[in-house]
Amino acid sequence: APPPVEVPKPPTEWYYMDWNNAQQGPTTDAGLRSFYDMGDIHDFTYVWNETMTEWKPIRDTGLLNAGGTSVVAAMHGTHAYC
Repeated sequence: APPPVEVPKPPTEWYYMDWNNAQQGPTTDAGLRSFYDMGDIHDFTYVWNETMTEWKPIRDTGLLNAGGTSVVAAMHGTHAYC
């Protein structure tokens, strides 16, 4: 029998709270990292996706650590992990 075909899972749909505390989204992992790099969202911006039980600050999700060094982190002198 042929091996089972592995179907890629769809990208995670993220939602986030904007500066006015209004829910925005959905967006992708890359979209959130881009908003962070541009300064549109920050470490304490609350984000959520369907795998989470509650909204959390983006810095507590591990998402920022997965995307390389952030321009904003470098500008603010914080340490970004690769």
